[in-house]
Amino acid sequence: MGVGKFGHKGTLLAKQRFTFLLNYLDRTGIKYFSKGEVQKKVGITRKLSIINWVEFDLQPTPLSRVYKILLVYIEGYSPYAYVLTPSLNKLKKDNTLIPHLYDHERYQLCLHYPHSNEYSQYEEIGQQYVPWIIHWLYYFEEWLYTGEWKGGGVEPGDEIDRELNPKYKREATVSSKQKDTKKVVSAVDEADKIYDRRLKKLLKDLENEVA
Repeated sequence: MGVGKFGHKGTLLAKQRFTFLLNYLDRTGIKYFSKGEVQKKVGITRKLSIINWVEFDLQPTPLSRVYKILLVYIEGYSPYAYVLTPSLNKLKKDNTLIPHLYDHERYQLCLHYPHSNEYSQYEEIGQQYVPWIIHWLYYFEEWLYTGEWKGGGVEPGDEIDRELNPKYKREATVSSKQKDTKKVVSAVDEADKIYDRRLKKLLKDLENEVA
């Protein structure tokens, strides 16, 4: 995920982009149920960054199940999208890994290839990400029935990704000792923490409803 704007101006732009996202959800009739904002020091620079998140439901087709989505936007980074419910692994017929996920436990969706020009920080988040999420869910449901991913894209960790992604080149040159001394709280770490907290609360609320 690439770092973008810095400083006070960057914070104002991040707030504005998140507001535009909420406006997009309102315009398109997508109801959001919960949202939040925190500030944390993120990345190698330990820059104090604003972190926004919002939960909303999406249905890729009128006959599809409803998916609860968590979208986390961290100042200076492209957004992170997760499926909170249902549990995608429980929908599978076997132990085959679900394609195009960055995290198979938290269901972080791979919506675009970070090392291409698909994502633009100058476009509204909603106009880019919501259609991408809907497309991912559509092809996921098709994959459940056919066993074939027809949504295209680069699979995280495959041969193409390892050739183009600078992360693998860095890992090949940095020693394990250096890795230990350079541990930082990354943006995805913070996004994962929000996912964990929101899922825990969601499951607790569902238990209380049943009780």
